[in-house]
Amino acid sequence: MNSPGELNLNNLLDRDPMFESLVTNSRLLAVAHELLGEDAKLASFSAKTFMPGCGKGRLHIDYPYWAMDAGMPAEPALMMQPVSSVNGGTWVAPGSQHHHVAVDIERFKDEANQITGNGGDAFMSHGLLWHQTAINHSDEPRVAVLINFSQLSIRPMREMGPFTDEFQIRI
Repeated sequence: MNSPGELNLNNLLDRDPMFESLVTNSRLLAVAHELLGEDAKLASFSAKTFMPGCGKGRLHIDYPYWAMDAGMPAEPALMMQPVSSVNGGTWVAPGSQHHHVAVDIERFKDEANQITGNGGDAFMSHGLLWHQTAINHSDEPRVAVLINFSQLSIRPMREMGPFTDEFQIRI
């Protein structure tokens, strides 16, 4: 669900072949294979734009964890997501993936730190990490590129189109 002032662009591989270099980066794929196994696959590839004044997002964990009952496994990781964002980082509760439970807003307030960086920087997180997008206090749109990798056994949230089958063979 989008917050007011938030725009989503899904299936980036179907939009322009130039995006392929982001998801085939050898360092990124090495981390995906290390965390998720050699059969790791691209699960989604999208961008979010947070317009100036856009409010913070909801506190959450990522799919497939939000669809599971309590006792969610942190090991092995089922999904990882590298995120690159300009002008305002996501709030995260470091180590919260080890809590093995849905988010707790009061605990999050005590544990959360804001990710900082420069344009083009990225951070990688476990899908069970508690996180929340930040308010865009700038006068410029904030764009985040989201790349999700998952284990082969995880059903994707959405189909990614015809280019995806060709891509999965190449990973």
